[in-house]
Amino acid sequence: MKHTKNIPRKPLTPPPPSLKEKVFTKQMGIIAAVALVVLIAIGIGLVFLLRIGPLPGQIETFGQYHAMMHAGTSGNFLVLRNEEWAVRTADGEFIVPFGQYHALALDSWQNPLFLDNYFAAISNDIIYIIDAKTGDVVAQFSEYDEIFFLTSEMFIAVSGSQIGVVNRDGESIISAGDFSDFAFFDHDNGWIVASRTRNDAVQIALFDLNGETIIPFGRYSWIRPFGNELFVVSARNRTDSVNSMGIEVSNHLSAVVDLDGNYIIEFSDYFTIWNTDADIYIVQTVYELWGVHGIIEPVYEEIRWTGNETNMLAALHRTQGWVLYNSLGNILLPHGQYEDIQYLNNGHFALRSEGLWGVVTAQFEEVLPAQFDLIGVHYVGGGFINISAGEHAGIIVSRGRLYGVMGFDGNEIIPIRYEFIEVDGGYFVAHLDGYFAIYDQSGTQIISTSHRVQVNHGIMHGVGIFFRNGEYVVVDLSSE
Repeated sequence: MKHTKNIPRKPLTPPPPSLKEKVFTKQMGIIAAVALVVLIAIGIGLVFLLRIGPLPGQIETFGQYHAMMHAGTSGNFLVLRNEEWAVRTADGEFIVPFGQYHALALDSWQNPLFLDNYFAAISNDIIYIIDAKTGDVVAQFSEYDEIFFLTSEMFIAVSGSQIGVVNRDGESIISAGDFSDFAFFDHDNGWIVASRTRNDAVQIALFDLNGETIIPFGRYSWIRPFGNELFVVSARNRTDSVNSMGIEVSNHLSAVVDLDGNYIIEFSDYFTIWNTDADIYIVQTVYELWGVHGIIEPVYEEIRWTGNETNMLAALHRTQGWVLYNSLGNILLPHGQYEDIQYLNNGHFALRSEGLWGVVTAQFEEVLPAQFDLIGVHYVGGGFINISAGEHAGIIVSRGRLYGVMGFDGNEIIPIRYEFIEVDGGYFVAHLDGYFAIYDQSGTQIISTSHRVQVNHGIMHGVGIFFRNGEYVVVDLSSE
């Protein structure tokens, strides 16, 4: 038998690379490094394009202006440059060139004085009323210190302490006097309510658009047209009133009169009377309780009318909670069934139960279950106000301090991920981390927060003015 000896074997190792292989390996490393740098550059470039590239639907950027805003409802833009202003179109045509007028007339909030597509400008102590669509001067006044819009055809004219109403031709409609103010109401053919002060008491008079006196001064302390030639009027009560807590309340009483002075609702203990479009008179007594004249006894802390679509009234009782009535005074939802009732103005109600909100139809069919912290509201100026959901395709909701939009079919339109959402010009403006996104009514996102748009200066007729990267940007949001 042959014997073999176990001889240790050296591990197999590849042969050393040749010079050619060394060069090839080095080239591949360089190529990989370059490719990585290119990919990083492309990523940075995409982010850069999102931040400074054109926005979807962008018409033009306006870095040369110090301020920019919509010129009323004209569809044109008011721009400011070096303390001079002009009106221009999105195509670059100047309707009113820089320097043509010295200054803009301002309202009490120091904003340009606009009504519809008209605005007021000043040059050489002459006040001009200008059509922002065409740039045409439609009226001019040299004898007055200030001019304010009453309508686009009539103006409050101030000269010293004298105030009156004039038309575009400067003809006096209501002769100047020691009036305090004028207000226009477009009910019926239109009415002008004038106020003045006598012996520290406010007096009110009613004029038609020809300046004819309908209700003279001295009869009432307040007048507001309702429509159908009916007016709510207030007069001072001879004795002060106190509420159930013993606190003094208003010593004014209200009534409703027609054009001939006949009383539709006589003076009683009503402090406030509000007429709905359906001729329902919501009243508040001097004891701060609400009801509906002739229908619902005034025993409620608050009453909300749901509008013509459903003609219902939600009322809050101090001890019994919320209740829902129809216009005949019949109870539809009993007291206390829900913690709160809000109407969304399109045949849908928001109902709160156990601290959470849901949505039902006018027939009380569930649309959204009660799972939201807030519903049907948007955030404006530090507070929440109701929106008219009938004008929008969805309902703004909040859950966990984040906001989104739900459709009336129960489906999500905008994800619940934003800090707050508002509505502007028919579009949803969703805010997040100092930037905002724009959605249309279908929930299609037009501008995302990654575009880094910082300020919304208003959306009108589908055109938005935004501030981004230090310049104004005009965007046609309706473009494909």
